[in-house]
Amino acid sequence: YHLDAARRPILRYLYGDITVEDFFEDVRSPDGKAYFKRTLRFEAPTAQLPFHFRAAAGKKVAAQSERLFTIDRLQLRILGDHRGIGREGDTGDVLIPLTLPEGRSTLTLEYQW
Repeated sequence: YHLDAARRPILRYLYGDITVEDFFEDVRSPDGKAYFKRTLRFEAPTAQLPFHFRAAAGKKVAAQSERLFTIDRLQLRILGDHRGIGREGDTGDVLIPLTLPEGRSTLTLEYQW
């Protein structure tokens, strides 16, 4: 990891051949509610086969839309062109199908409680 200008950690790891930078920012909405904005930046040497990113897990998963989910008391919003799939079960989760192109791409999520 390394720290950004505000001294927040930026995690860096590999998923197969894909380099991932994963970081959170604390944000306040116009009405003063705090939430986290999570950005994942992918660097792929070649176009990748489709895979699923698990964005959240919990006992109760409810889809409000393809980009807005409630997981227990947490609300997850998917920004940009990505869409999620909510799965129910003993431990439900929200999966985001990803097909990464060659080069750089980004996934941005908002976690609010």
